Amino acid sequence: MDPLTHGAAGAFIAWAWPQRWAVPKAAATCVTAALLPDADMFLPDAFNPNAVLAHRGFTHTLFGIVVLAPLVAIVPWWLTKKRGGYWSFVALVGLGMVSHLMLDLPTELGLKIFWPFYRQHVYVEWLSGIDLSLFTISVFVLLAAWTYAKPAKTVRRGVLSASLLVFLCCWLYTGWPLFGGQLGASLQTEEPVRSVYPLVLGAVLLVLLLAIGRANWDFQEYHGRFGLLGLGAFTFYLVVCGMAHWAALKRIENFTRGHGVKVLARAATRLEPSSFMAPVRWTGLVLAPQGVFQAELSPLGSELPKFKFYPNAAENEFVTRARSIPEVQGYLAAARFPISCYDEGEKQHVVDFYDPWVGVGVVRVTLNEQREVVGTQWISVREYASDAPVSAVAMGNNGLARNAVPRLQRGPCLLAIVQQTN
Repeated sequence: MDPLTHGAAGAFIAWAWPQRWAVPKAAATCVTAALLPDADMFLPDAFNPNAVLAHRGFTHTLFGIVVLAPLVAIVPWWLTKKRGGYWSFVALVGLGMVSHLMLDLPTELGLKIFWPFYRQHVYVEWLSGIDLSLFTISVFVLLAAWTYAKPAKTVRRGVLSASLLVFLCCWLYTGWPLFGGQLGASLQTEEPVRSVYPLVLGAVLLVLLLAIGRANWDFQEYHGRFGLLGLGAFTFYLVVCGMAHWAALKRIENFTRGHGVKVLARAATRLEPSSFMAPVRWTGLVLAPQGVFQAELSPLGSELPKFKFYPNAAENEFVTRARSIPEVQGYLAAARFPISCYDEGEKQHVVDFYDPWVGVGVVRVTLNEQREVVGTQWISVREYASDAPVSAVAMGNNGLARNAVPRLQRGPCLLAIVQQTN
């Protein structure tokens, strides 16, 4: 999740904090704590998935919070010289860090949240790594709080805030909406729907902003209401996404049960996180012994999703040899829905490995007739799906992309073997 959303969650917790446990600089403390888990990105082993202090490692676990919160709380407690409020600072730091975990856990990468007692990733997958709807909610509540922080400047700040919100909605979701005539002429297409949503949201946020003003809120006196407003909006959005995710999984279950598919793993991930339609647009994935099923689906409506099926390559001496090299083993260790594909070219044998769950690229291994590795490549999905020449991309210490090899002339086999299942 992006830093602004994490920081906003920390601010909402601090504003809603009970007055009887109030401590100085509560907002600054909780916001800092909400951002603290991502400090692991600056550690030497940040991108080593096997390291304890890798990104989304120790600092993103409940155990890490229990260890770090009492230690981190010493700093604001000492700086404010308020000797009686230590445990309030511990609670604020702990809640700030928990909010970070609660926003990262529902993303597609998941967390090892129960480490070291349970060392596997836990996947909830309600959100995407950057959820622009949550981002916009965060901006709205923060702007509302800023607007009413000084009553004498409320009108001027309100106009600026409302203008910024409308601009932000248009910029984030459409890049500028279509003109009214064009919009009305093509309401049946998906793109205008995306254009209307930001304008509707901007209008709703403007009405809410004016309603708050009519209530004569004073931030200095009622800042707790802004905190509750933010936490309530976050909770409502997460519940909606959770219900949509559950419905998407049910549609996957209905498909696998109806077709007698043996399920090794399944997932429903957000199809378009940058759209307001994101909670109703999902990618469904099913890992079966014979391959991977994939479909675009919606939890709404009665139309059955159409699944594409990517069968795994039949195991042979070349596929087995490709699977044994360190680059492929590392890729498959992190893959949740791996697909393998084999194609025989002129005096060469090509084995591709792909994971549609991540969808970042394909690992290609080229071997000669003696099963010797001629080259390994990382191919982007865009290049793989096109007829353009493949440019190999190195992957650091893994040595991937050594001895770059040309693309097979008849195209990528993973796309050639896809089948459709109703």
